[in-house]
This record gives sequence, C-alpha cells and structure tokens, in this order.
Amino acid sequence: MYNYSNLEGIINVLISKVIKNEKIEERELQLISSIAVRYLNICYEQGSKYEAKKVIRFLRKIPETVEFGLDKLIANYYEALLNKKKAEAEDILDLIKACGYEEYFRLC
Repeated sequence: MYNYSNLEGIINVLISKVIKNEKIEERELQLISSIAVRYLNICYEQGSKYEAKKVIRFLRKIPETVEFGLDKLIANYYEALLNKKKAEAEDILDLIKACGYEEYFRLC
C-alpha cells in the first residue's frame, strides 16, 4: 500500500508519539508495537540497517510485560541477524516456533 519512504515517516511519527506521551494507553502501545515489528521486517528486507536499529531501540524501551514479549523477541531476532550472529538468530527463531508463533512471525 505504501512505499518504503512513506512508511519511514509514518513509523517515525508513531515512535515519537510514544516516546513523548507517557500516558499512552496499553492497547494503543500494543498496536504501535505490532506495526513497528512489521516495519522492522520491511527494514531488514530493504537493507536499511539504520532504520531497523532505530525500531529495535524503540522496542527495547516498551514495557517488559507478557503483552510485548513476542515483539521484543522478534526485535532480538533481527538484531542478531543485523549483527551477523546467525546461530543466535536461529535459536531465537526456534524458540518462536516452539511457542507456536511461527505464523505470526511470517506476517512480520
């Protein structure tokens, strides 16, 4: 629907909204986190290491709760890929599959 350059601007607005607004509702944060994970996949596919790392930093800042666990795990997966730690990335992917989230991960 959108080209990559348009997505970059949209994601930057969403991330800055979260960072600036401490009173954001959890459901809203869940949606933004989910969008960020999908964008992270696009960044990786496009070879945009800078944008991918920015999204990973954002996902690290969201709360350490069960609701965000999978998103944080996926961020760790992409970080391992970006850092050329293939074995670590495979271990994370195996964990995602073992937990039954393989289909969710394919959407990313």
